[in-house]
Amino acid sequence: MLKSAGGGGEGGWVGSTLNQNLEKISDQAWLKIVTSKKVTESDRGKFIQAGQDRVITTSIPQFALSLTQITNRYPERFGRLALKFPHDVDPRYVSAILEGLRKIEPDEKMPKSEKPT
Repeated sequence: MLKSAGGGGEGGWVGSTLNQNLEKISDQAWLKIVTSKKVTESDRGKFIQAGQDRVITTSIPQFALSLTQITNRYPERFGRLALKFPHDVDPRYVSAILEGLRKIEPDEKMPKSEKPT
């Protein structure tokens, strides 16, 4: 069982602190998030109980999952945003966007000769 930031015995599904507002996060804010040195590999066990069966946390792995979720909803927007990532961005953020783009079908106007087979 996961422990909350307060040290209690609560726990549950782990999610990102971003998930509640994914639709509201601007491209500029995403760029700040993916380049932030404050967001680390591990949350160091600092979970926040966000419901009876859910905890939220701040870490690169959790933020990358959030980025995949929003990329699934807005693939073109986040494909363009990825082009603005600095060269030293954590590769999990790039992978998150690629994972979100993986499910996209080619534009119906694309010539057949260019479509994947």
